[in-house]
Amino acid sequence: MTTLSASDIAARRIREARTKRRWTVRDLAAQCGKAGAVALTAPVITNLETRRRPGREITAEELLALAFVLGVAPVQLLCPLGAGEALEIVPGQEKGALDAAAWLADEDAGLIPSRLAAGSDDDTGPVPYYRGSALTVIRQIRAAARSIRVHDRALSGERWLRLTGGTAAFHENSITVLGLRLLHLYESLEILGHEPPQLDDVAEILARHGVAATLGEWEQIVAAAEEESGEST
Repeated sequence: MTTLSASDIAARRIREARTKRRWTVRDLAAQCGKAGAVALTAPVITNLETRRRPGREITAEELLALAFVLGVAPVQLLCPLGAGEALEIVPGQEKGALDAAAWLADEDAGLIPSRLAAGSDDDTGPVPYYRGSALTVIRQIRAAARSIRVHDRALSGERWLRLTGGTAAFHENSITVLGLRLLHLYESLEILGHEPPQLDDVAEILARHGVAATLGEWEQIVAAAEEESGEST
């Protein structure tokens, strides 16, 4: 197994992605220029791919620009592929293809059970957080929002309902549950010191289905339901 630096691996992945598109170095440089990354000229790309200039490492800005132009995820340009490569993290520490891919993409975070955030010790409104990782929470927000859109589309017509499966009641209930999960994730992100992203289309979907817009509204709904249940008994 060959241990490679991040720039060494990026050099291989850039060249592979370029070749797959059947672009020459000049073609890639031209596309970078069109995208506004004018500093990525043909000589610069050649040096990055061949590693001919000792000490010339690829920068984060160059990596992102090349990933954008080549149409690949940035993480792909940093991943070792197969048993013959390993990514050097720091001297003496390396990760092979499977471990490097999972670490770079934060894949294992989704396997960590959620816990109550600090200050939330009751069962009425648990606020999940994930190892203190705002990145993981954002990924969970994106997943919840995507699911809400799918369930809403399933309710847009009989054809979509048949394609997605399930009943209208199932999709309505899923939107409600996911809406509550989204609010918990928003609160988790705020606890971690970050402002939640604006998802206007998702907010419109939730409002259209009568889903509470804040955790405070949920608490009022629950309290009202409990009070009504107590009166009925």
